[in-house]
Amino acid sequence: MTSRRRAVFHFLTSVVFLLLSDRLRTSSSFDTRPQWNSRWVVVGGLWAVLSARLYDVDYRDTASNRRRRAAVVLVQNAVRHRHRRRDETASYEFGMGGSLGSALYRLRYGVLGSPPGEE
Repeated sequence: MTSRRRAVFHFLTSVVFLLLSDRLRTSSSFDTRPQWNSRWVVVGGLWAVLSARLYDVDYRDTASNRRRRAAVVLVQNAVRHRHRRRDETASYEFGMGGSLGSALYRLRYGVLGSPPGEE
């Protein structure tokens, strides 16, 4: 799969996740909707953009070396898991920000323009 196709696929999955997450949030059985904390949405968005950018430019062989890619994924999941245990609402906001940041990054680098490193 070419990097452009991978980027378009990543964009589409991010948009689908955003739509499904919002649908689940609005149909949940909360008595009142939790208040959004924009800080976690921004942090999640920046996390996703930085992760995608480092993967695109193959920083320290994270995209081409299977072991390094697995190590990066393990570290990311450990950080997310630790964060999720603390505050469920903040974890949800972080995930929504990550999906939004990922979708916007892939819209720019993948759908509208070629991914970095393929130029």
